[in-house]
Amino acid sequence: MPSLLLLTLMVAIAHAAAQVSVLPGYTFDGGRLHNVQIEVLTTGVGSNVWLIYSDGQGTWRQPPLRIPATYSRPATDVPNREIWTIDDAPLVDPAAGIQRFYIQYSAANGKTYYGNNNGANYPVVAVTGPQPTTTTIPPSPPTTTTTTATAATTTTPVAPPTSTGVCEPVTPAWSPNVDLIDTSDFYTQDKPQGGWFVTPIHATLLQDGQIYIVGWNRRDYINCVKPLGTRKHGVSFVIPASAILAAARNPPPPNRNPTLTIPRPIPDQRRGAEDTLYCSGQVTMKDGRVFVVGGASYRNLGMSDEMEVGVSYARVYDPKTGGYSTTPDAPIGTMWYPTAAALPSGDILVTGGFARCCNGDSDANDNAALYHPTTNAWSNLGYIPNHLITPGIRDYTHIFVLPRPITLNNRPRHVAMMGEQGTIVYYNTDVDTPNDQRVAIPTNAGRPSGGGYDATAFQSPTGALITLGGGSQPWTLDAFTPSTSTWTSTDGTFSRDNPTSVLLPDGTVLFVNGKNRFDASQSPPPQLYNPFTGTLTTLPGWSNDPHVRAYHSWAILLQDGRVAVGGGIDHGGHDIACERVDVRIFTPPYLQSPSGCVTRPVITSPGVIAFTMRRDADGANPATAVTYTGPRPRTIRGAALMALGSSTHSFDQNQRYVALDVVEYGNGALGVSVRAGEAAIEGVYNLFLVSEAGVPSVGVGARIVVV
Repeated sequence: MPSLLLLTLMVAIAHAAAQVSVLPGYTFDGGRLHNVQIEVLTTGVGSNVWLIYSDGQGTWRQPPLRIPATYSRPATDVPNREIWTIDDAPLVDPAAGIQRFYIQYSAANGKTYYGNNNGANYPVVAVTGPQPTTTTIPPSPPTTTTTTATAATTTTPVAPPTSTGVCEPVTPAWSPNVDLIDTSDFYTQDKPQGGWFVTPIHATLLQDGQIYIVGWNRRDYINCVKPLGTRKHGVSFVIPASAILAAARNPPPPNRNPTLTIPRPIPDQRRGAEDTLYCSGQVTMKDGRVFVVGGASYRNLGMSDEMEVGVSYARVYDPKTGGYSTTPDAPIGTMWYPTAAALPSGDILVTGGFARCCNGDSDANDNAALYHPTTNAWSNLGYIPNHLITPGIRDYTHIFVLPRPITLNNRPRHVAMMGEQGTIVYYNTDVDTPNDQRVAIPTNAGRPSGGGYDATAFQSPTGALITLGGGSQPWTLDAFTPSTSTWTSTDGTFSRDNPTSVLLPDGTVLFVNGKNRFDASQSPPPQLYNPFTGTLTTLPGWSNDPHVRAYHSWAILLQDGRVAVGGGIDHGGHDIACERVDVRIFTPPYLQSPSGCVTRPVITSPGVIAFTMRRDADGANPATAVTYTGPRPRTIRGAALMALGSSTHSFDQNQRYVALDVVEYGNGALGVSVRAGEAAIEGVYNLFLVSEAGVPSVGVGARIVVV
């Protein structure tokens, strides 16, 4: 395997094919390469550059070695030109010398390009040892083979492949916080000098790896003064995750974090002048569009008598067009804090949350409806009695789509729900079911820790329905097993109100964000939960940040296996309507190593990978051929499909772990199939492979098709 001289300069995303070449003038002496200038012609900016070389005997070298590099985009008549410079590259073994090298340029969106001198690679005269010499080679475009598809591009290098993979340098567990700023002309009245601060409240991962964010513009950075300094305009926009890491390297303004300027906000097709996407329910549709239902329509914004009324319709964001469409009004009235859940039928279940804010149960909208994307129409499923699913005033109703229906009281129950009371409620979503027969309560339905408010909840890869934090015992994790109607409780050690849970591709779950109920200034440390063993591992707390990230925060899994977090109140100058305006990236332990780098499997199958599921849940599903390089997937939980997360207010309405069975065909080929009995929800996912060392690949676009 070649040695990788890794230049980890994380910057913004690359949007188109790059041409990579080495400029004349590089030299070699004393076991070191000098003045290696790499020219890249691209419409974006790359994420990193690697120099890979063979020794004097022609052997491609290892182990990895990190070296510094500088990046610039010089003023020139050539548009979109980058120059990366390696001033001093020491060889791993100077005595072995160097014969040839090539350049691997990786864009932050996962595309890879090579500068290899039309397949000949770049020669160095001194091939037997560290002898002073200078070699000049005219630049030339790379030789690559590229396949372009809807959601993925794969590039095959001319340099020899390796079965052990490329060792990727580790990054700090926590990136610096980055403040979001809107300097566009979208809202100009009373716009402050330097632009609006942007509070991110909702985040949804798109299949191209970018993040769709809904939030607010406001004037004041901290300790916001009403009425003009708090939330002013509802906004939505899309940013690449790599832009967060790039901005984190910028020098910060005085008493602030480094800043990231968002793109111009997206016109949101509101029907009323005061309608916003804030406090909506969001879920990814099976074609990759984002369904955004309900929201808040404000009265007397910023005043002492401010009131939030729900929104009666949904908007659908299309990443392909960059715009919204709207649905007819829902039959269940105005919806503030509604929950949306994608069903195996392709329809979307919506619960109403509240009709308005903020008089508790008196404002509850305990109705449910189905949205039918194929006809852009609604069906009213009726009222759910006794406030069984009414969320806490800071929560959304938690909906879990069951892997297969559970029959109770002679009817199938397709989903489970939990509201503020903490009671498991089974529900039938068939349109023709009489309303008084939709709801069924299993035995032992009540959460042992008392109440579902201020908690996070998710469906575990084991099938258990898990609730953490909040309730009457905010330090407790409670797992409900539908097949046995039993609970298992675990002491989570730390009091957590308003935490967030993130399913990871290795089958573990990250708990992050939230506050200590008994000391609101204390931030509980992140924890990893292994649902297969029931164990919790406490991780170091975040660095360079003394404040909590509680209510109105979010966290989502990214395509590269990292986690983005943002928003939230902290009781240190950022309260409701003045939430934190920053985001940051967390790198889980599976991408950390004392050696300084980790080796991922690399999925090389082109395009969006389709997986077929039988509608008959008891039948085996056919295998899809998947090719890869690098370390082999582990035999247990070596592959998974991860639904695209959509997180806000401690609950992700779209995250889902789909277990896969893997058969090794040999020669870098796998047969991968969806495990029988998994919830057959059609739609878009990311496919991850996980090595025996527990390191995930970068996710690639995938789709489940039900037949």
